Order: sequence, then C-alpha cells, then structure tokens
Amino acid sequence: MSLELLPDTLDAETAEAIGFDRSVGDFTFPERHKFDAGRGLTDRTVDYISDVKNDPQWIRDFRHRALKVFREKPMPTNWATEDLNNINFDEIRYYLSDGEKPKRSWDDVPEDVKRTFDRLGIPEQERAFLAGVEAQYDSEAAYSNMKEELTKQGVLFVNSTEGLQKHEEIFRPWFGKVIPTGDNKFSALNSAVFSGGSFIYIPKGVKLKQPLQAYFRINSESFGQFERTLIIADEGAEVMYMEGCTAPKFETATLHSAVVELVALKGAKIQYVTVQNWSSNVFNLVTKRGIAMEDAEVRWIDCNIGSRLTMKYPGVIMKGRRARGEVISIALANTGQHQDTGAKMIHAADETTSNVVSKSISVGTGRSTYRGQVHIPKHLKGCKNNTECDALLINSRSRTDTYPAITVKGSQHATQHEASVSQVSEEMLFYMKQRGISEGAAMSLAVNGFINDLVREFPMEYSVELKRLIDLEMEGSVGWFYRQKPTSESAINADSIFADLATTPIFLLLPMIPSPSTPAIYPAWFAERQLAAWQTFQTLPMPKRGDEQWRFSSFAKASLEGLELERAVPAPSDIVKHCQGTEVAVARLVFLNHSLVLSENRLPAEVICLPLSEALISHSELVEKYFMQRDTRLGSAKFAALHAAHVKNGAFLHVPEGVQLDGNIEIFHLFTGVNSISLPHSLMITGKDAVVRVVETFQNLSENDQTLVIAVNDLIAADGSTLDYVALQQLNQTSRIININAAETAKAASSTNFLLSTGASWARTEFLSRLEGEGARSNMLAVSVPGWDQEYDQRTYQHHVSAGAYSDLLYKNSLYDESRTIFSGLIFVDEGAHRTDAYQTCRNLFMSDKADANSMPGLEINADDVKCSHGSTSSRISDDEIFYLRARGIHEDRARQLIARGFSVEVISRINHEPTETLILNALDRKFTAMKV
Repeated sequence: MSLELLPDTLDAETAEAIGFDRSVGDFTFPERHKFDAGRGLTDRTVDYISDVKNDPQWIRDFRHRALKVFREKPMPTNWATEDLNNINFDEIRYYLSDGEKPKRSWDDVPEDVKRTFDRLGIPEQERAFLAGVEAQYDSEAAYSNMKEELTKQGVLFVNSTEGLQKHEEIFRPWFGKVIPTGDNKFSALNSAVFSGGSFIYIPKGVKLKQPLQAYFRINSESFGQFERTLIIADEGAEVMYMEGCTAPKFETATLHSAVVELVALKGAKIQYVTVQNWSSNVFNLVTKRGIAMEDAEVRWIDCNIGSRLTMKYPGVIMKGRRARGEVISIALANTGQHQDTGAKMIHAADETTSNVVSKSISVGTGRSTYRGQVHIPKHLKGCKNNTECDALLINSRSRTDTYPAITVKGSQHATQHEASVSQVSEEMLFYMKQRGISEGAAMSLAVNGFINDLVREFPMEYSVELKRLIDLEMEGSVGWFYRQKPTSESAINADSIFADLATTPIFLLLPMIPSPSTPAIYPAWFAERQLAAWQTFQTLPMPKRGDEQWRFSSFAKASLEGLELERAVPAPSDIVKHCQGTEVAVARLVFLNHSLVLSENRLPAEVICLPLSEALISHSELVEKYFMQRDTRLGSAKFAALHAAHVKNGAFLHVPEGVQLDGNIEIFHLFTGVNSISLPHSLMITGKDAVVRVVETFQNLSENDQTLVIAVNDLIAADGSTLDYVALQQLNQTSRIININAAETAKAASSTNFLLSTGASWARTEFLSRLEGEGARSNMLAVSVPGWDQEYDQRTYQHHVSAGAYSDLLYKNSLYDESRTIFSGLIFVDEGAHRTDAYQTCRNLFMSDKADANSMPGLEINADDVKCSHGSTSSRISDDEIFYLRARGIHEDRARQLIARGFSVEVISRINHEPTETLILNALDRKFTAMKV
C-alpha cells in the first residue's frame, strides 16, 4: 500500500484509535492571583520575582546575569523552526501566584486548585503508588508532600525555592552547573525568571522503591511557566522521578521553558520519566541534562504528546568511568504540531555506555524531528553507543526528519546508528480486517505494536500512549573542529585597526617610540588606560645595577634601544607546521606578530575565545574589569607599562560558570622581524566551577628573527573553578622575552601555572599568584633547560590573602654549558591569612661545571597558625649515574639527556594530563637535540 492511499481525513474510529485524549487537561478555572508580574520581560520583572520570593542576593544577581544573556542570544532559527519567531515575549506573563506556601495536607489546598488536580487523578495516584508528590499551579507549588519514613532517611523533596533557601549547602554547589545559564537562549530565560520546580536530594545508599512525582499545571492565558528542577542522587542512591504536564487550550500562545539538572554521583541511579500532555497552543522549550559519575546511571524516559512546538533534547554527560546514559522517547505529532526532539550523549570517560531509542508518530500534517548527537573523544577507550530512530507516518502530508550527528574519534570504541521510516501498510490492515477487526482497531494495534517495546519501559501507572522524544539541541553543542583561514575582512581587521601605528615611522631610539594612538572603535576606558600607561612608562626608570629586584640579573639585556614596534606581515602558506599542539585541542588561535592568522574552534557556544582586539569591542565590560588590574611588583613595572600603552592583540578567553572543558585551548604566538618589540596579551577568565586548560606557545618563525617579546597574562579563577595554564617558551637564540603573569584565585578555586623555558638568549619571568579566597589553591611549576650562554631570570610571588589557602611552588633548572639562572621567590602571608599552607622549592642540576645558578627564596609571615617552608638545592650530575647508564650500553650524551629528562619529570607530571605532558617532553627533547646532548 502506498502512503498516499491513506486518507488525510481519518474516520472517527481510526482517529480515536491513534489519538490521545487531551480533554482530560483542557479545562480551566478563574484566575485568583495575589502576585502578578505583568506582561513583558524587563529588569523590573526580575526584581519583582526576586522580591516576592525573597531571593538571596546571589540568586538575584544570577537572574540579572541570565537576563543579559537572554537578550544577547539570538533565536536559534538558523537551525530550528522559524515558528519560534511567533513567540511574543512582550505579551507573556512571567509570574503569577496566590502567595500561598505549598500545603502539606491535601485538605488545605485551595478549593479550585484541589478540583483541578482531583480531575487529573493526583490524590488517587499518590495514595496508590507514590512516595511523594508535588503539584505546581502556574508559577508556584500548591501542594507538596512526602512519606514520613523517607524524611527520616534524610530524603529531601521540596520546591526549588525552599531548596535554595533552606538547603543552600546542598543546592547551590550544583545549581546551574550541569546546564549553565548561557547554554541556550531558553535556559537563560529560565535562569532569569525561574519559579517552582522540584529539588530532590537522595542521601548516600538510600534506594527509593516508590517513585516521586510532580505535576505542572498551566491555568492562565498568555502565561509562561518556568520551573527549575534539580535532582541529586548521592553515592549509591537510586530514585525514579515522574512528571506530568497539562494545560487548557487558549486562543493565545502559552510558553513553557523548564530547566532540569540531574546529578548522579558514584554508583547512583536516576530515572526521570515525563508524560507531556500540553495543549496545542503551548510552546514547550525545555533544556534537560544529567551528569553521571563513575558507575552511575542517568536514564530519561520521555513521552511528548501535546504542544504546538516542542524543542527538548535530554542529554547525559558520562563523566565517570563505566557511567551509563540512556534516552527512551516516544513522540506524537498531530496536525498543527511539531515535535522537534532528540538526545545528546557526551562520553567523557573510559568504558562509558549510552543508548538512544526514539520512536515518533506523525498524524495529519504533524511533523516530528529527531536531532541527536553522540560525541566520543579520541583519547577515551572502550566506549559504546547504540542509537535507534524509528518513525511511523500515518498520512501522506505528515512529515518526519532525522538529523543524527555521531562524532567518534579513535578506534577503540563501538557505535551503531539505525534510522527507519515506515507506514501502516495496506497488507497489515487487510490481514487484521479479514479476521473481523475493524479498520480503526487495526490501526490502533499497528500503532501500539510500533511503540510497544518502549511502552514497557514506563511505569505501569504511566502506560498511556507515550510520546517520548530524544533529540539533540544543536546550538551550543560540541561543534566540529574546523580549520579556517581568516577571511579578508577578519584577517585585515586587526591591522586596519592599527593602521595609524603601522604607517607611522617608528625610529630606533627609545625616546622616539611614539605615544599610543588608540583606534576610535575601541571603548573610551581603553584609550584612557593606554594614555595613563604611557605616562607611567615615561616616568619610570630603566633597571640599573643596585636594584634589589634585578639582583644577579643581566639587566642590560632588557634594553629597548634600537627597537621598533612590530609590524603586521602576511602569513606563510605553511603556517600550520609551526604550530605543534595536542590532538585534544578544542580551540586554537595562532597569531603572527599581532595578527590572527589561524582559528580553530569546537568549543561550546557559551565559551568565548577571541582575539583581544575583537573582545575589546564585543565584550568590553569583561575586558575592562580584568585587563591588567593587578600590581606589577617584581621589577618589570616599566615594561608592563609599555605593554599596556601599545598592546595590539592577544587572546581573550571566558569560560562561563559551570562549563568544564576536557581538551586544551591552544594559543600560538609566532614572531618575525628584526629589532622589533612584540606585545602579546592573554586575558583568561573562568566562571564559578568552570574547568579549563590553556597551552600557550611563544616561538619565532625563523632563526633569523630578532625580537623582544613583552608578554602579559591575566589569569582569573572564580570560586570553585580550575584554571590550568601551561606556557612553552621556545624562542630562537637571538630573541629575548619578559613574561609577566598575574593569577588571581578565588574561594575554593585552583590555578596552576606551568612554564617550560628552552629558548631565548635572555628570559625574565615574573609570576604573581594572589590567593584571594578561602581554600584557594595555587601551583607554580617551572622547568628550564638553559644551554650555551642563555640566562633565565625567574621571579615569583605567592601572596596569601585569605585563610585556609594552599600554594606550592616547584622550579627545576637543568643548566648546560655557560648558562645561568636566577631564582627569587617570596611567600607573603597577610595578617588574616590563618591556616596558610605554602611551600617553595627551587632545585638546580648542573650539567656543566661552567654553569651558574642563583637562588633567593624568601618568607614574610604576618599570621599565626601557618605551615610555610622554602628551600633551594643545587647539585651537579652524578658520575655514578652516568657510569651506571654507560655500563648498560647507553652513550654518555644520551645518559645525560635521560638524567635531565628524569629530573624534570617530577614537575611535568604534576600537570596530570598525558597529552600535555607529552607535548612538553617533546619540546625538551628538541632542546636536547639542538644542544647535541
């Protein structure tokens, strides 16, 4: 039977057989609201909601930040349906409530609300099989109850407002971490105006035998419901959570935009079941995601029946070894409906397993769409995925689309994907009709048979015809790693911005370096800072003999005489060969002098990774807040001022709250020219609980270049975040570098600064680590291998501002030929920084009797109850070690290389990331080869 033979207008019996009864939810009662935020979304709307709900300040701030993100993000109509443009956000009412607290007794629920949920059968289901229930009416929960024995076990099941106010210590660490505010436009909208939703915490080892359930009811016209659900299953815990959604049909559009975050800790299991029965005027735009730690399981079972448009893409991030993720979905799209759904499976650990099974039914002119993504990085081992997408078309005008995207890197994984589209065949109907079954009943059997294997996955009480849709949201997903040659517009942009400087004659003597000329397109604050920095530069003296901060240093090598500011040059066609990075890079920026010449990116959409010249325009407020705001106190203030006055470009990175990046962000600064000054700048900011690793490389394009590089980095690690920074200094032997690195580490955050120095005739590094928050952690690591007559001048400052912070510094230098090193380090503990734990160690290994090492460790302690120590050792390579290796047939030069390599490994291994460690070791080997060691 051809598909066209099925009629577009079905007979009543057939329509009843394949239909779903929405009349159960299509009723309404008069509105009775004490609080109404009115129509439209403004800052006043957000403040109104915060005032009514008595939000703590951090939530109020969270809402306003989210509102800004929502305004900045465009509608995702570049990949999704243009029906989104029909949402009129100015006509939506964002908060409606009667002001009553959730009732613990059914008898206390207001009469009209009680009648609503009576008709939906909630009391009967609660008594029959539920461990707890919550019923939300418009913006707030009207009823919330849980069995007493669960309360005694420490189980929490409350609305989100009660969760954040009464259980902040559990709620806050995970809130907005699985789904960051900037994940997509509608997660930002929810974050700005969220109200209601469930907060569930299951303590360690507690396994709930009965499910918890929530009902979400929209009763008002032109209303937006924005519940926010957070479920945390502690280690070994198990829970099933079910939600039902209904709304009456209104003439105007209704908006539902929820955010659901699931956290399954080690060995825990969470099963989340949704049966959605929205009316056909509802825009259902939902973001759902879970994170599964080691041996944990997150399972989504989803049935989408109603709504005008559903966009829902449940996902699982399998972060722990042997974690499991699953999405089971059934979707029904009837006339006037578009079910755009899918699943997102992100494998982030070895031996993880994911399964996606999606079935859709399209009736009349209904449209179903499956969008899915499976991502398995190359460095993982033993991952498995199965994806099945089946669609059933009932009419000739119904439609189904499937857009799977499976990215698998490496050969140690097993994945399979299968998609099929079928129809109810004439032969099947004829066969059943010959046995006395009516056409309508036959159609019912065909449809139920199609979804029967998935129906069995639902709890018995939820065996309604199911619409479950597993779809992947494409905006903000893991992108493709693309290589892009800058367009003529983007490539020339940085140069044209500074055209006035590039065409200004810059003469050779220091006094003739021109004053800065900031382009008009840049913000006024930047021009003011450049001018102030120039004035500072002019007033500060050059380093001279007798300066304590330049003790032992060959300060004459810091001379600026005979230099001019670098100029833009065209990039050679083989520029890629100069950029040796890792295979786990998620983004790459390559600069030649001050121009961006190569950009690669597969970062989440909310992560900002741009040239600084672009960020000054598009993210001016962020740059203004952090750009060179820390004191330069280790001796290079004059060079920092010159940098600030004439900086042209560099890298800008902002990783928002909760975003955790597994791969490296790689930045390459390539320099070419003779007697030139290059001024690269990197500004790196992590949001709360974010995780990022950056590898920055400095090298010349050829051995003939002669460059003085004055590089400045600002590293900002917000509360609970992890910022790992690795710098590879591999300049040629005729270039020099001054590297000023300032790191600020907030409460419970961790920052790591690693420096490998193998190049340059003279290098001065100044690393300042300021531990701002309680429990902050700072690791300062360096490996240097100077040879010939190279000089490496290392200055560090560990500043403990708050109590309970930890810092550890370990520098190792292997000195060859007539090279020399200077190490000067200070641990400074403020008066209030009690319980400080700080260490500082510098170790020098002499590979030559002519090498020279100078160490000046220091402590300044202004608080009690601290643990601080410093130490420095210098020793020569052991003859016994050389003899031992030579006795085993290893050449003396190779033996020396192995010893120096082994000496450095203790520091390198602290990076705790194998691809990056390999990158560093390869750079070390290249230096040994160059020195013919």
